[in-house]
Amino acid sequence: MTMRIKSIRLNNYRNYSHLTTEFNPGLNIIVGDNAQGKTNLLEAIYFMSTLRSFRTQNDRDLISFDDDYFRIQCEIETELSTNKATVVVLKNGKSIKINETMIKRSSEYIGFINCVIFSPQDLNFFNDSPRVRRRFLDIESTKISKKYLRALNQYF
Repeated sequence: MTMRIKSIRLNNYRNYSHLTTEFNPGLNIIVGDNAQGKTNLLEAIYFMSTLRSFRTQNDRDLISFDDDYFRIQCEIETELSTNKATVVVLKNGKSIKINETMIKRSSEYIGFINCVIFSPQDLNFFNDSPRVRRRFLDIESTKISKKYLRALNQYF
């Protein structure tokens, strides 16, 4: 099933105090000067897929300076429906909603939005250790299979 992000709204996310943008159904190209937030926007999209950043281990690093939280809202469209996902990260935790319904466990949310990030750091993918390659494949596999996610959670 195809899906696309129709829009995204950021509040207090890195250098964005407020941003709302809509995406076209086809190809979208993000352009701008250095340090304008292009990578931050891509990171926010990836965060909505995995509930983690590909640039930092600590969610608090994503909160704008002098703020107590960040919020990301995405409107997701498939052939069957349009849904809204909202994630709010506070300094002491996060809350997740799909269409105003609270999601209690991250594992219930993973796979709702699927995206893959390929960044310059990933150029070493084939030269990195098998552990790094397995981690990448584990993360991508959990997005498409709840069964795999449950098995992985039981293993670790």
